[in-house]
Amino acid sequence: MTVRFLRWFTIGALLLVLSIATSPVLAAKRVALVIGNNDYDHKSLPDLNNAWKDASDMAAKLKGLGFEVILKLNASEREMNRSIGVFSGRLSGGDTGLVFYAGHGIQSDGRNYLI
Repeated sequence: MTVRFLRWFTIGALLLVLSIATSPVLAAKRVALVIGNNDYDHKSLPDLNNAWKDASDMAAKLKGLGFEVILKLNASEREMNRSIGVFSGRLSGGDTGLVFYAGHGIQSDGRNYLI
């Protein structure tokens, strides 16, 4: 075998390995839970202007990156808990999970809470 043949064979083998390794079929599933809460019934919390937009923009970007997106806007506590259950149910070992939240949050006694 000539050096030229070995060089082209090596390049071809590398391209084949790269195409297989980056194939979406072999990639782990990617699931995202995206929540945007603008409106709040509680009088001590002001409504927000951009949480919906931020969440919607993030959901669109994640869909473009191949994520299965669960999008919730103005989700109640019950809806958020249900969505977390659906989100975790769609993940299995080796999958990628991402959570994005736009809205009010607080910290109390060193613990963080989404509102």
